[in-house]
Amino acid sequence: PGVRKALERTRSGGGEFTIEFRLLSPASTVRWIEARGRFVPGSRGMSDRILGVVIDITERKAAEERFRQLVEASPTGVMLVTHDGK
Repeated sequence: PGVRKALERTRSGGGEFTIEFRLLSPASTVRWIEARGRFVPGSRGMSDRILGVVIDITERKAAEERFRQLVEASPTGVMLVTHDGK
């Protein structure tokens, strides 16, 4: 329902969308998916096609969760800094 709502909002309002959601595979494993795209106007001016990409981000989500757990378990503070100091 959340994906459908986001797509309907983008279709009526224009612009691009980025949506992350979970899917249950036939093997009963959870896969995280990211969909990005935009609606393309059709011949009658209505958006009837989507141009975009769908990516499996399961490994990224697992890495984010491991990092979150590491930070929460740390007895000291953790700070990440880029090479330019940000």
